Amino acid sequence: MKKKIGICTGNISVGGQEKMLIEFLKVLSPEKYDLELFIEENKGEKNFFQKDIPNYVNYRFLTSKSIMNRIERNKSSKNPLRKLIYSIDLVRKKEKAIRKLSELIEDKDIIIDYNLGLLRKIDRLNLKEKKVVGWSHAGEGGILKNKKKHLNMGKYNSIISVNDLMRKGYEKNYSHLSIKMKTIENFIDEENILKLSKENIPEDNLGDYILSVGSLTENKNFIALIKGYKKFLDRSESTLNLVIIGEGKERENLERNIKKLNLEKRIFLLGSKANPYPYIKNCEYYVQSSKAESFSLVLAEAMVFGKVVISKENIGAKRVLKNGENGFLMKSVERDLEKILLKLIRDKNFKKVYEAKSKEGGKEFFRGPAKEKIEEFIDSL
Repeated sequence: MKKKIGICTGNISVGGQEKMLIEFLKVLSPEKYDLELFIEENKGEKNFFQKDIPNYVNYRFLTSKSIMNRIERNKSSKNPLRKLIYSIDLVRKKEKAIRKLSELIEDKDIIIDYNLGLLRKIDRLNLKEKKVVGWSHAGEGGILKNKKKHLNMGKYNSIISVNDLMRKGYEKNYSHLSIKMKTIENFIDEENILKLSKENIPEDNLGDYILSVGSLTENKNFIALIKGYKKFLDRSESTLNLVIIGEGKERENLERNIKKLNLEKRIFLLGSKANPYPYIKNCEYYVQSSKAESFSLVLAEAMVFGKVVISKENIGAKRVLKNGENGFLMKSVERDLEKILLKLIRDKNFKKVYEAKSKEGGKEFFRGPAKEKIEEFIDSL
Protein backbone atom coordinates (compact mmCIF):
# COMPACT_ATOMS: atom_id res chain seq x y z
CA MET A 1 0.00 0.00 0.00
CA LYS A 2 1.46 3.35 -1.06
CA LYS A 3 1.73 6.08 1.57
CA LYS A 4 -0.44 9.05 0.64
CA ILE A 5 1.60 12.22 1.05
CA GLY A 6 0.37 15.80 0.81
CA ILE A 7 3.10 18.41 0.38
CA CYS A 8 2.27 22.06 1.10
CA THR A 9 4.16 25.12 -0.16
CA GLY A 10 3.62 28.84 -0.66
CA ASN A 11 4.40 29.28 -4.36
CA ILE A 12 6.50 27.94 -7.22
CA SER A 13 8.01 31.14 -8.55
CA VAL A 14 11.77 31.76 -8.81
CA GLY A 15 13.76 31.17 -5.63
CA GLY A 16 16.17 28.75 -3.99
CA GLN A 17 13.51 27.19 -1.76
CA GLU A 18 11.12 26.76 -4.69
CA LYS A 19 13.89 25.19 -6.74
CA MET A 20 14.70 22.86 -3.86
CA LEU A 21 11.06 21.79 -3.67
CA ILE A 22 11.25 20.53 -7.26
CA GLU A 23 14.41 18.55 -6.49
CA PHE A 24 12.70 17.13 -3.39
CA LEU A 25 9.72 15.95 -5.47
CA LYS A 26 12.03 14.34 -8.01
CA VAL A 27 13.70 12.08 -5.45
CA LEU A 28 10.38 10.73 -4.13
CA SER A 29 9.50 7.42 -5.76
CA PRO A 30 6.05 7.17 -7.42
CA GLU A 31 6.27 3.41 -6.87
CA LYS A 32 6.38 3.93 -3.09
CA TYR A 33 4.32 7.10 -2.57
CA ASP A 34 1.08 8.64 -3.79
CA LEU A 35 2.07 12.31 -4.05
CA GLU A 36 0.00 15.48 -4.16
CA LEU A 37 1.35 19.04 -4.04
CA PHE A 38 -0.76 21.89 -2.61
CA ILE A 39 0.39 25.38 -3.70
CA GLU A 40 -1.10 28.35 -1.87
CA GLU A 41 -0.46 31.06 -4.48
CA ASN A 42 -1.22 30.86 -8.19
CA LYS A 43 1.05 33.51 -9.73
CA GLY A 44 0.17 32.70 -13.33
CA GLU A 45 3.08 33.38 -15.66
CA LYS A 46 5.35 33.74 -12.63
CA ASN A 47 4.87 30.06 -11.73
CA PHE A 48 8.34 29.46 -13.15
CA PHE A 49 8.76 25.95 -11.74
CA GLN A 50 5.29 24.66 -12.65
CA LYS A 51 6.64 23.03 -15.79
CA ASP A 52 9.27 21.17 -13.73
CA ILE A 53 6.84 19.42 -11.38
CA PRO A 54 7.24 15.67 -12.09
CA ASN A 55 4.32 14.23 -14.05
CA TYR A 56 3.63 11.66 -11.31
CA VAL A 57 2.88 14.46 -8.80
CA ASN A 58 -0.71 15.73 -8.84
CA TYR A 59 -0.78 19.43 -7.92
CA ARG A 60 -3.45 21.97 -7.01
CA PHE A 61 -3.44 25.71 -6.40
CA LEU A 62 -5.33 26.72 -3.27
CA THR A 63 -6.13 30.28 -4.40
CA SER A 64 -7.05 31.80 -7.74
CA LYS A 65 -4.84 33.65 -10.20
CA SER A 66 -7.25 36.62 -10.13
CA ILE A 67 -6.83 37.32 -6.42
CA MET A 68 -3.05 37.01 -6.74
CA ASN A 69 -3.07 39.46 -9.66
CA ARG A 70 -5.05 41.95 -7.57
CA ILE A 71 -2.69 41.55 -4.62
CA GLU A 72 0.28 42.12 -6.92
CA ARG A 73 -1.30 45.26 -8.42
CA ASN A 74 -2.11 46.82 -5.05
CA LYS A 75 0.82 45.83 -2.85
CA SER A 76 2.96 48.88 -3.67
CA SER A 77 0.11 51.37 -4.03
CA LYS A 78 0.04 54.50 -1.87
CA ASN A 79 -3.66 55.00 -2.51
CA PRO A 80 -5.48 54.42 0.86
CA LEU A 81 -8.36 52.51 -0.75
CA ARG A 82 -6.08 50.21 -2.72
CA LYS A 83 -3.95 49.64 0.38
CA LEU A 84 -7.10 48.59 2.23
CA ILE A 85 -8.11 46.24 -0.59
CA TYR A 86 -4.60 44.76 -0.51
CA SER A 87 -4.84 44.04 3.23
CA ILE A 88 -8.30 42.49 2.88
CA ASP A 89 -7.18 40.32 -0.03
CA LEU A 90 -4.20 38.99 1.93
CA VAL A 91 -6.52 37.82 4.71
CA ARG A 92 -9.03 36.36 2.21
CA LYS A 93 -6.29 34.51 0.37
CA LYS A 94 -5.02 32.81 3.54
CA GLU A 95 -8.54 32.00 4.69
CA LYS A 96 -9.55 30.47 1.37
CA ALA A 97 -6.33 28.45 1.18
CA ILE A 98 -6.68 26.88 4.63
CA ARG A 99 -10.36 26.00 4.03
CA LYS A 100 -9.58 24.30 0.74
CA LEU A 101 -6.56 22.51 2.17
CA SER A 102 -8.61 21.11 5.06
CA GLU A 103 -10.80 19.31 2.50
CA LEU A 104 -7.95 18.05 0.34
CA ILE A 105 -5.86 16.41 3.08
CA GLU A 106 -8.61 14.17 4.45
CA ASP A 107 -7.23 11.01 2.82
CA LYS A 108 -3.54 11.74 3.43
CA ASP A 109 -1.28 9.68 5.70
CA ILE A 110 1.54 12.23 5.82
CA ILE A 111 1.49 16.03 5.55
CA ILE A 112 4.77 17.76 4.71
CA ASP A 113 4.71 21.52 5.31
CA TYR A 114 7.67 22.30 3.07
CA ASN A 115 8.10 25.98 4.01
CA LEU A 116 6.48 26.01 7.48
CA GLY A 117 3.81 28.17 5.85
CA LEU A 118 1.02 26.45 7.79
CA LEU A 119 2.33 27.48 11.21
CA ARG A 120 -0.21 30.23 11.81
CA LYS A 121 -3.28 28.18 10.85
CA ILE A 122 -2.29 24.52 11.21
CA ASP A 123 -4.55 24.23 14.27
CA ARG A 124 -7.49 24.64 11.83
CA LEU A 125 -6.70 21.32 10.13
CA ASN A 126 -7.95 17.89 11.19
CA LEU A 127 -4.66 16.07 11.66
CA LYS A 128 -5.97 13.05 13.51
CA GLU A 129 -4.05 9.86 12.57
CA LYS A 130 -1.76 11.85 10.25
CA LYS A 131 1.99 12.33 10.55
CA VAL A 132 2.89 16.00 10.15
CA VAL A 133 6.36 17.14 9.10
CA GLY A 134 7.63 20.71 9.05
CA TRP A 135 10.58 21.44 6.72
CA SER A 136 12.56 24.45 7.94
CA HIS A 137 14.77 26.32 5.45
CA ALA A 138 15.63 29.51 7.35
CA GLY A 139 16.69 30.80 10.74
CA GLU A 140 18.55 29.18 13.63
CA GLY A 141 15.72 27.29 15.30
CA GLY A 142 14.91 30.11 17.68
CA ILE A 143 11.73 30.57 19.69
CA LEU A 144 9.07 31.92 17.36
CA LYS A 145 8.04 35.46 18.31
CA ASN A 146 4.50 35.08 17.01
CA LYS A 147 2.51 33.53 19.88
CA LYS A 148 0.15 31.57 17.60
CA LYS A 149 3.03 30.09 15.60
CA HIS A 150 4.91 29.28 18.80
CA LEU A 151 1.94 27.35 20.19
CA ASN A 152 1.31 25.59 16.88
CA MET A 153 4.80 24.05 16.81
CA GLY A 154 3.32 21.24 18.88
CA LYS A 155 1.15 20.21 15.91
CA TYR A 156 4.21 18.79 14.11
CA ASN A 157 5.46 15.26 14.72
CA SER A 158 8.82 16.02 13.09
CA ILE A 159 10.84 19.08 12.12
CA ILE A 160 13.46 18.74 9.37
CA SER A 161 16.23 21.36 9.35
CA VAL A 162 18.59 22.03 6.45
CA ASN A 163 21.58 22.47 8.76
CA ASP A 164 22.73 21.22 12.17
CA LEU A 165 22.77 24.65 13.83
CA MET A 166 19.07 25.08 13.09
CA ARG A 167 18.27 21.58 14.35
CA LYS A 168 20.15 22.19 17.60
CA GLY A 169 18.25 25.45 18.05
CA TYR A 170 14.90 23.67 17.72
CA GLU A 171 16.05 20.91 20.08
CA LYS A 172 16.97 23.51 22.69
CA ASN A 173 13.92 25.76 22.36
CA TYR A 174 11.23 23.12 21.84
CA SER A 175 12.56 20.30 24.00
CA HIS A 176 9.29 20.33 25.98
CA LEU A 177 7.44 19.07 22.88
CA SER A 178 7.59 15.49 21.62
CA ILE A 179 8.89 16.51 18.20
CA LYS A 180 11.51 14.45 16.38
CA MET A 181 14.28 16.72 15.09
CA LYS A 182 16.44 15.76 12.12
CA THR A 183 18.88 17.40 9.72
CA ILE A 184 18.55 16.74 5.98
CA GLU A 185 20.69 19.10 3.94
CA ASN A 186 19.69 20.52 0.58
CA PHE A 187 21.20 18.93 -2.51
CA ILE A 188 21.64 19.44 -6.24
CA ASP A 189 20.88 17.47 -9.39
CA GLU A 190 24.26 17.88 -11.07
CA GLU A 191 23.26 16.04 -14.26
CA ASN A 192 20.28 18.32 -14.88
CA ILE A 193 22.34 21.42 -14.07
CA LEU A 194 24.95 20.47 -16.67
CA LYS A 195 22.23 19.70 -19.22
CA LEU A 196 20.46 23.04 -18.71
CA SER A 197 23.75 24.94 -18.85
CA LYS A 198 24.08 24.12 -22.56
CA GLU A 199 21.41 26.67 -23.50
CA ASN A 200 22.61 29.88 -25.13
CA ILE A 201 22.76 33.20 -23.30
CA PRO A 202 20.62 35.72 -25.23
CA GLU A 203 22.60 38.79 -24.08
CA ASP A 204 25.69 39.49 -26.19
CA ASN A 205 27.06 42.49 -24.27
CA LEU A 206 28.04 40.97 -20.93
CA GLY A 207 31.72 40.44 -21.69
CA ASP A 208 33.73 38.61 -19.01
CA TYR A 209 31.82 38.87 -15.76
CA ILE A 210 31.45 38.20 -12.07
CA LEU A 211 28.03 36.69 -11.29
CA SER A 212 25.62 36.77 -8.38
CA VAL A 213 22.13 35.21 -8.28
CA GLY A 214 19.39 35.98 -5.78
CA SER A 215 16.19 37.88 -5.12
CA LEU A 216 16.71 41.65 -4.94
CA THR A 217 16.05 41.94 -1.21
CA GLU A 218 17.87 43.61 1.66
CA ASN A 219 19.15 40.26 2.96
CA LYS A 220 20.93 39.53 -0.32
CA ASN A 221 23.05 42.62 0.39
CA PHE A 222 23.60 43.62 -3.25
CA ILE A 223 24.34 47.24 -2.29
CA ALA A 224 27.46 46.01 -0.48
CA LEU A 225 28.35 43.89 -3.51
CA ILE A 226 28.08 46.88 -5.82
CA LYS A 227 30.24 49.01 -3.53
CA GLY A 228 32.81 46.24 -3.14
CA TYR A 229 32.90 45.79 -6.92
CA LYS A 230 33.47 49.55 -7.36
CA LYS A 231 36.47 49.41 -5.01
CA PHE A 232 37.84 46.51 -7.04
CA LEU A 233 37.52 48.48 -10.28
CA ASP A 234 39.19 51.51 -8.71
CA ARG A 235 42.23 49.44 -7.77
CA SER A 236 42.54 47.51 -11.00
CA GLU A 237 42.22 47.89 -14.74
CA SER A 238 39.98 44.84 -14.92
CA THR A 239 37.43 44.51 -17.72
CA LEU A 240 35.31 42.17 -15.58
CA ASN A 241 31.69 43.28 -15.44
CA LEU A 242 29.17 42.42 -12.72
CA VAL A 243 25.99 40.51 -13.58
CA ILE A 244 23.15 40.11 -11.08
CA ILE A 245 20.27 37.71 -11.78
CA GLY A 246 17.11 38.14 -9.73
CA GLU A 247 14.13 40.40 -9.14
CA GLY A 248 12.64 42.10 -6.10
CA LYS A 249 11.70 45.25 -4.25
CA GLU A 250 15.31 46.50 -3.99
CA ARG A 251 15.67 46.97 -7.77
CA GLU A 252 15.08 50.74 -7.76
CA ASN A 253 17.53 51.21 -4.90
CA LEU A 254 20.17 49.18 -6.74
CA GLU A 255 19.60 51.13 -9.95
CA ARG A 256 20.05 54.43 -8.06
CA ASN A 257 23.32 53.27 -6.56
CA ILE A 258 24.60 51.96 -9.89
CA LYS A 259 23.84 55.32 -11.51
CA LYS A 260 25.39 57.24 -8.61
CA LEU A 261 28.63 55.28 -9.04
CA ASN A 262 28.56 55.68 -12.87
CA LEU A 263 28.50 51.92 -13.37
CA GLU A 264 25.58 51.65 -15.80
CA LYS A 265 27.85 50.13 -18.46
CA ARG A 266 29.55 47.71 -16.06
CA ILE A 267 26.72 46.28 -13.94
CA PHE A 268 23.84 44.36 -15.51
CA LEU A 269 20.60 43.64 -13.64
CA LEU A 270 19.09 40.89 -15.77
CA GLY A 271 15.96 40.21 -13.73
CA SER A 272 14.66 36.70 -13.00
CA LYS A 273 15.90 33.81 -15.11
CA ALA A 274 14.15 30.44 -15.02
CA ASN A 275 17.45 28.88 -16.12
CA PRO A 276 20.49 30.64 -14.59
CA TYR A 277 22.91 27.80 -15.34
CA PRO A 278 24.30 29.05 -18.68
CA TYR A 279 25.22 32.28 -16.86
CA ILE A 280 26.89 30.35 -14.02
CA LYS A 281 28.77 28.17 -16.51
CA ASN A 282 30.15 31.20 -18.34
CA CYS A 283 31.07 33.47 -15.41
CA GLU A 284 34.64 34.06 -14.25
CA TYR A 285 33.82 34.15 -10.53
CA TYR A 286 30.71 33.53 -8.49
CA VAL A 287 30.02 35.92 -5.58
CA GLN A 288 27.33 35.68 -2.89
CA SER A 289 26.81 38.71 -0.66
CA SER A 290 23.87 37.48 1.49
CA LYS A 291 23.82 38.49 5.13
CA ALA A 292 22.18 35.18 6.09
CA GLU A 293 21.68 31.84 4.34
CA SER A 294 20.68 28.56 6.00
CA PHE A 295 22.03 26.53 3.10
CA SER A 296 23.69 28.18 0.10
CA LEU A 297 22.22 26.11 -2.73
CA VAL A 298 23.52 28.33 -5.52
CA LEU A 299 27.08 28.08 -4.18
CA ALA A 300 26.90 24.30 -4.53
CA GLU A 301 25.51 24.76 -8.06
CA ALA A 302 28.41 27.06 -9.02
CA MET A 303 30.82 24.42 -7.72
CA VAL A 304 29.44 21.91 -10.24
CA PHE A 305 31.25 24.01 -12.86
CA GLY A 306 34.39 24.42 -10.76
CA LYS A 307 33.87 28.14 -10.35
CA VAL A 308 35.87 30.06 -7.77
CA VAL A 309 33.27 30.92 -5.14
CA ILE A 310 33.44 34.01 -2.92
CA SER A 311 30.80 34.49 -0.24
CA LYS A 312 29.87 36.69 2.68
CA GLU A 313 30.37 34.61 5.81
CA ASN A 314 27.08 33.04 6.92
CA ILE A 315 25.90 29.66 8.18
CA GLY A 316 25.09 28.25 4.75
CA ALA A 317 28.28 29.46 3.07
CA LYS A 318 30.49 28.17 5.87
CA ARG A 319 28.92 24.73 5.49
CA VAL A 320 29.10 24.53 1.70
CA LEU A 321 32.63 25.96 1.52
CA LYS A 322 33.89 23.97 4.53
CA ASN A 323 34.80 27.10 6.47
CA GLY A 324 36.77 28.49 3.54
CA GLU A 325 38.56 25.33 2.46
CA ASN A 326 36.79 25.17 -0.93
CA GLY A 327 36.22 28.90 -1.51
CA PHE A 328 36.55 32.33 0.05
CA LEU A 329 34.58 33.73 2.99
CA MET A 330 34.30 37.47 3.58
CA LYS A 331 33.65 39.19 6.90
CA SER A 332 32.72 42.34 4.96
CA VAL A 333 31.79 42.37 1.27
CA GLU A 334 32.75 46.05 0.88
CA ARG A 335 36.18 45.61 2.47
CA ASP A 336 37.20 42.09 1.45
CA LEU A 337 35.90 41.52 -2.09
CA GLU A 338 38.47 43.71 -3.81
CA LYS A 339 41.40 42.03 -2.00
CA ILE A 340 40.28 38.52 -2.97
CA LEU A 341 39.56 39.44 -6.60
CA LEU A 342 42.87 41.28 -6.97
CA LYS A 343 44.82 38.23 -5.77
CA LEU A 344 42.87 35.94 -8.09
CA ILE A 345 43.34 38.02 -11.24
CA ARG A 346 47.03 38.60 -10.51
CA ASP A 347 47.88 34.96 -9.79
CA LYS A 348 46.38 32.54 -12.33
CA ASN A 349 47.81 29.48 -10.54
CA PHE A 350 46.09 30.60 -7.33
CA LYS A 351 42.83 30.74 -9.27
CA LYS A 352 43.35 27.23 -10.70
CA VAL A 353 43.92 25.79 -7.22
CA TYR A 354 40.54 27.09 -6.02
CA GLU A 355 38.77 26.01 -9.20
CA ALA A 356 39.91 22.44 -8.52
CA LYS A 357 38.89 22.68 -4.84
CA SER A 358 35.49 24.00 -5.84
CA LYS A 359 34.77 21.22 -8.33
CA GLU A 360 35.79 18.49 -5.91
CA GLY A 361 34.02 20.04 -2.91
CA GLY A 362 30.71 20.37 -4.75
CA LYS A 363 30.39 16.60 -5.14
CA GLU A 364 29.37 16.31 -1.49
CA PHE A 365 25.99 17.85 -2.31
CA PHE A 366 24.98 15.63 -5.22
CA ARG A 367 21.51 14.12 -4.97
CA GLY A 368 22.33 10.40 -4.46
CA PRO A 369 22.98 10.35 -0.69
CA ALA A 370 20.11 12.82 -0.07
CA LYS A 371 17.59 10.56 -1.83
CA GLU A 372 18.46 7.66 0.48
CA LYS A 373 18.20 9.83 3.60
CA ILE A 374 14.82 11.33 2.61
CA GLU A 375 13.24 7.96 1.76
CA GLU A 376 14.61 6.43 4.97
CA PHE A 377 13.02 9.25 6.98
CA ILE A 378 9.61 9.05 5.25
CA ASP A 379 9.53 5.27 5.58
CA SER A 380 10.14 5.62 9.32
CA LEU A 381 6.99 7.71 9.84
